[in-house]
Amino acid sequence: MRLFTKRHMAFPSAHMRLTLQYLRNVAASEVLARTVDQVVFSVQFLVSAFMDQLTCGRITCRRINSFAVKTGSRLLINWVPSRDDFGQDLGWYGMTQSTRRAVAAKEEVSMPAAAKYREIAEALRQQIEAGTLAVGDQLPTEQALISQYDASRSTIRQALQELRDAGLVDIRHGVGAFVAPPRVVKRLDSRERLARARRERNQAAFLAEAAEQGFTPTSTVRVWFEPAQDYAKIFGLTETDELCVRDRVMRADGRPVMLAVSRLPREITQGTALEEVDTGPGGAHARLEEAGYELTYHEEIVGAKVPDSTERQLLDISGGAVLTVRRLTWSGERVVEVNDMVMSGATYELRYGWPAD
Repeated sequence: MRLFTKRHMAFPSAHMRLTLQYLRNVAASEVLARTVDQVVFSVQFLVSAFMDQLTCGRITCRRINSFAVKTGSRLLINWVPSRDDFGQDLGWYGMTQSTRRAVAAKEEVSMPAAAKYREIAEALRQQIEAGTLAVGDQLPTEQALISQYDASRSTIRQALQELRDAGLVDIRHGVGAFVAPPRVVKRLDSRERLARARRERNQAAFLAEAAEQGFTPTSTVRVWFEPAQDYAKIFGLTETDELCVRDRVMRADGRPVMLAVSRLPREITQGTALEEVDTGPGGAHARLEEAGYELTYHEEIVGAKVPDSTERQLLDISGGAVLTVRRLTWSGERVVEVNDMVMSGATYELRYGWPAD
């Protein structure tokens, strides 16, 4: 498809201005922002008007399918408009009849395809929950499911991935999918899991869940230092003051279930085990109190969001929502730690309890 002819290049007109406006809208489109991974396309601009609108030689967009804007034979940018992307001003401007039909067809078939794999996943989920497929049982092969549900291989794999993300099946490459034992980590009430008595038994925080539920806890820890910047106000520091960052991936029986990134003022951590990978018995909170910072108050802010690509990779999930918890820890009037946690909604359960009045 060509939106620009030689006539358009020679005489920038309302056509080009409308198209440039559309490109700006695409880059900030909320519709595209809700789709899949971010793709950055290098663009070689042949029309000087583009340099006025997009001052660098790159444009960020989201790729759903395939759609090209060309000047002559030169590819300027690849993106995927749907009918709603064009808006009232442009309508179906510049699209041939065959292109309009293709875009309409894409919209008509994409929803049933998405609904198909969810329908298959739900049918298998019901069999697992009813006990028809018990823990350890192998699910039908991909070929059997293709025949049973009259679906493509990619649709069947999407359905199995959905069950895997929910913690219902294990997929063993080259062997098949098997019903997994329940693996939901039930997070204890924060007042209990952070109690001083648990720290003294070396069973605080994530180790508290392990002790109560019988899974084997492991973690990968990285430590680095960075300027306070956006955290400066929380800690009462300047933006250039250093923070100690403790970045952890927490696993239950080998499966990643939580990401936790703690930040502490370096004036507190310098020269202590808080800057080591292993902080020792009782964890970071025990080391803070040993350094003279008695912990007096915790505040947790709970939320949910769509995970970014790094979070999906580290948690080994393909999609779905994740739970977020930001915990601020005080010593007297001072915040001494900010811990940002991300948990898979399918494998982690938040629990809060308090006495009734």
